Amino acid sequence: MKRPLITTLLVLSILPVFCQFRPADSTSAGGLHFFQPGRYDFGLNLGSSFTSVSGFGSGFTTEVSPHVFYNVSKRFRISAGISMATTRYYNARSWFANETAPAQNGSFFTGTLFVSGQYLVNERLIISGSAFKVFPVSKDPLFWSPFNPVSPNGAQGVNFSADYKVAEHLHIQAGFRYSQGINNCSPFGIGNDPFESGPARQGYGNVNRYW
Repeated sequence: MKRPLITTLLVLSILPVFCQFRPADSTSAGGLHFFQPGRYDFGLNLGSSFTSVSGFGSGFTTEVSPHVFYNVSKRFRISAGISMATTRYYNARSWFANETAPAQNGSFFTGTLFVSGQYLVNERLIISGSAFKVFPVSKDPLFWSPFNPVSPNGAQGVNFSADYKVAEHLHIQAGFRYSQGINNCSPFGIGNDPFESGPARQGYGNVNRYW
């Protein structure tokens, strides 16, 4: 198979409704910012991406991800949410289709449920964990679609990590990640890795440092 030329344009619009840690959410003692027990915050992420693959067509994905944070105690916070993504592709061909095969237009819809938690062990150590489940809401009509990195039966995974603060600007991280039914090498769509870092994945168990 010839190597395709891939062009991806990613546009993210974040609505920062207490999506990230804020000083008002905590109290401070000994350099550690504690959570305020009983407090809950809501967040909403909106995103879209456009992908063009030479010889395989183009696709456009839009995504909506509401989520909620809840402070169980001064050291323990949990979050949960759902992500809903719609992908539309045009003049697309399967990865393994003959080059003379006719191009197709189509669309599919997927949902992702996710939960995560963070525990502040002490002023230097944070333990985090998360899990997700991707499920197809509508079937992708294109077999071996280059715009769908998820198995037809869905996907799931878990992630555990530890962040240790060695110094003010030096951290050591270690963790374990397991996923099934998802192609993490795929460059297509927003939702191909729910553990991806950055604001687009707020609420999926990313480590936010509380120092």
